[in-house]
Parts: sequence; structure tokens; C-alpha cells
Amino acid sequence: MSSDYYQVRGMLDALHDWIIKFKGPFDTQTISNGLYGMQAMTTDSTEVQSILRILNKKIQECEESFGPESIAQMVYGLLNLRVSKSW
Repeated sequence: MSSDYYQVRGMLDALHDWIIKFKGPFDTQTISNGLYGMQAMTTDSTEVQSILRILNKKIQECEESFGPESIAQMVYGLLNLRVSKSW
């Protein structure tokens, strides 16, 4: 999935709104799945930036310890994330 498509950006925008409304911390699996899903995205879009910011906040709020599998999944998801110079 690529954030080059407006449909994907629209989905990310709706997902951001859902995350904001969600009460309480996310568990490590939810956070690692979220970052894993950022593969092939680019920070050129504000929607991707907002998801990364909110997931960063959820990482800080997480009360669980991240295990090796969760960490590997998060790193793998960020591996192919294209970061623009302006971000």
C-alpha cells in the first residue's frame, strides 16, 4: 500500500480520528502492527505524519515491555518508510 494514493490517505485520516477517540493505551502488538503497516508510505503526506505522531504518543503511553518480535516488526515497517527532507 502506498500513500501516493488519495484513497490510502483518506483511510489514514479516518484511522487517525479513530485512534484519537480510543481511550487508554495500546498494547505492544497493536503498536507494532501499526508501524509495520507504514511500509511504502512517505512522510510527504500530512496523513502519514499524523499517524506517526499518534503512534509515537501511544508508544510512550504503553505500559508493556516491547519484546523482540514487536521491535523487529516495528523496525521492519519503518525500514521502507520514505522520509522527506522537509519532515
